[in-house]
Amino acid sequence: MRFFAALLAVLPLSTAVAGPGHHGHHQGPQRPAARPPAVCHAGELRVSAPRDAWFDVYVDGRKVVESRVMDGQQAVALSPGFHRVRVTDFMGRAWSTEDLDVGCGEVVVGEVYQRAGMRVVSRFSEQPVRPASYAPYGRAPRVCTAGSLSVTPFDNTWFDLYVDGAKRASARNFDGTQTVAGLAPGRHFVRVTSFVGEVWSEGYVDVRCGDAVYGEVFEDAGLRLI
Repeated sequence: MRFFAALLAVLPLSTAVAGPGHHGHHQGPQRPAARPPAVCHAGELRVSAPRDAWFDVYVDGRKVVESRVMDGQQAVALSPGFHRVRVTDFMGRAWSTEDLDVGCGEVVVGEVYQRAGMRVVSRFSEQPVRPASYAPYGRAPRVCTAGSLSVTPFDNTWFDLYVDGAKRASARNFDGTQTVAGLAPGRHFVRVTSFVGEVWSEGYVDVRCGDAVYGEVFEDAGLRLI
């Protein structure tokens, strides 16, 4: 009996006191239940302009607004993250270009002025971030998957590619495409150097949900997206 008493004295409390639970089953220490992950809902860009302003709005290279057929305010759904927004006149001459950051469920309101382009006038959240178990109208919530960056060297260029400070691709006598997978949606800092460390190019690359970004690497010029 002295042996068993000494053994209980040195056992961790959670092990020593574990006893029968419901229906006589033994159970260990209880852990708090984890919260379900949040779901990131799409955002929105709302554009308005004076009646006499004829213009076009492009988001990530795609025309989404044409003022000649617009009546009042026009809305465009956007995935969360950075988007390149360009405003031109009806002949294609650029008025403004900017990188627009759209948050989860965020509504961005912009006004377009002739020659000056678009100016953001307000931001607000119209749709709250809900738990992952929430499925409106019986449909599963949208899942934002990782993206990728694929690079191809021009004319067998030797280079190293860094993403957010970590080397992710290295080309030596390489003729083909290398893919950096598993990039979280958002903005990443990409640097391309020669094989001896000379910086050829550096800058930010925006990766959207499940997006595949492609680029070529040129000697001295570095990365050019295609």
